[in-house]
Amino acid sequence: MDAFSITSGFRALGCHVSDYIAEKLSCQVVEGFAELISCAGIEGGQRAATFAEGSPREWFLPLSAEGPLVWKTAEVGESALPNVAFTLGIGFGNGSPMPQQTGQWDIYVNDRLAVSVRVVKHSQLWRGEHCSLAFAAHRIESAEPWGSLQLSDVLTNESFAAFGPAMLIVPRTWLHAGRQPVIRVQANAREPSTRWFQLTSLARMISDTDMFDVVDVALGRRLTVGGKNVYFGDIHTHSGQVRERHVGGCGTGSREENYNYALGPAGLDFYCLSDHEGQVDPDRIEEFFALADRYNADDRFICLRGFEFTSLVYGHRNIYFRGAGGTIVNSCHNWDTLTFDPALAATPAELWQALEALDEPFLSVPHHSSTTSHPFNWDMFNPTHERLVEVYSCWGSSMYYGDFPRGVSDRYRSLDVRDALRRGF
Repeated sequence: MDAFSITSGFRALGCHVSDYIAEKLSCQVVEGFAELISCAGIEGGQRAATFAEGSPREWFLPLSAEGPLVWKTAEVGESALPNVAFTLGIGFGNGSPMPQQTGQWDIYVNDRLAVSVRVVKHSQLWRGEHCSLAFAAHRIESAEPWGSLQLSDVLTNESFAAFGPAMLIVPRTWLHAGRQPVIRVQANAREPSTRWFQLTSLARMISDTDMFDVVDVALGRRLTVGGKNVYFGDIHTHSGQVRERHVGGCGTGSREENYNYALGPAGLDFYCLSDHEGQVDPDRIEEFFALADRYNADDRFICLRGFEFTSLVYGHRNIYFRGAGGTIVNSCHNWDTLTFDPALAATPAELWQALEALDEPFLSVPHHSSTTSHPFNWDMFNPTHERLVEVYSCWGSSMYYGDFPRGVSDRYRSLDVRDALRRGF
């Protein structure tokens, strides 16, 4: 769709675009920014970082901000349509060339939580319980490795950012005709982070930006590559929960918090909470896996049953089950202890034997293979079950020695993914 697609050859005006949105989404269109109330973050300078033409004002709310970003929208008029779509110009960025904690921003409409979001570098649809936010990434900036960008007068040391039009879709029952709703964005992060959310004030936004693209995102359109749909997920994550204590794990938060984050602010299509086997009570394995079943939604959010086989002797593998079966096999004969002693360690052969006995299809995925702290022994390889390899994580890249980013671990000059490929794996 473009400026001439919905008319008889003349350029579509804002009223035409609004009618198109109303038809496709059953939403009354309202300008999402009219008046700033307060900003606990940073106001942009003369050189704007926005995606659209003009001289807009812009405000940035870092995850480190102690207060919110608050503004009024235009007045909501009478309409029989069940929802209201507030048009917005927004952006997201890292705030630094260094990796930063992800965190989230909670977006409230008239003091009711509408949806929570995170930094993205692609178009994204976030769904809350009653509301949604569709974002079309129209300007994407990325620096060279370890480099930085100057994106505006105030964004002078950036690694990446994305800007574009958005629509916040809210039930009419949350609003009052003849009034200006108040939108509040609140930073929410457990760790310090320079990542930021941007709001832009754009004149004639409905007619002068590609709102058709935002409509497609709101309708669930996916990115495609070579005719294939692109799905975003994370299948190697850990909670901070150990057994029934919510502290002590190598991740953060409870198991439920991790699932809620993946489904909500992260906006993922598929997910696995792959806690280390020692984090799970051996008598409550099915209870651990049942969380994946509970959160799984086949039309929206696929959750895999899985765990990490954390062998300090042979290397780390994540195990993923195809269906509703599976179990957890500990890398130590003594379930409570990680060990460097081969006499106490379960072998990969014992792992595969135990899993094969379940008659539940599974994948075994090696990772961080060349790290000196957690190396992987490629001599212990199973071509039947090991069809994938994890190349990159917070440990850095295992593709080849010296690959960017190098991560936090020293590396062997062998044991990397290219070494495995040369072996014919």
